[in-house]
Amino acid sequence: MFTIKPTAGGATVEWAMGGMDKAVGPDFEKGLAQMKALAEKR
Repeated sequence: MFTIKPTAGGATVEWAMGGMDKAVGPDFEKGLAQMKALAEKR
């Protein structure tokens, strides 16, 4: 689930998944880092 909240400088994105931390944790962190890098380019 994604939650996007407006902020003074743009937006805060929250990405939540439950029950699968061990299985997808590394992919989850990688996805967040990639999303952050793309957002900061704009």
